[in-house]
Amino acid sequence: MKSTADATQSTEITRDGKTVRIDVYPDGEGHWILEIVDQDWNSTVWDETFAIAEEAMRAGVEAVEKEGIDTFIGPQDEPSVH
Repeated sequence: MKSTADATQSTEITRDGKTVRIDVYPDGEGHWILEIVDQDWNSTVWDETFAIAEEAMRAGVEAVEKEGIDTFIGPQDEPSVH
């Protein structure tokens, strides 16, 4: 995975028949935004940004592994912010 300044990166994780997509994209100011999106388009966006894309992607994967995929599955009344 390369940290190119204008490339959105994503990967999918499936656990127990449920899938989320981890998206990492530039914020336009030299940092990276982390967002996890479920199959119904509910999303969780981190408040903090990351210095490099790999760091953001790693944080997303670790969050799903540690907190469980159900944490990131909606529907939710409001967007979830980490």
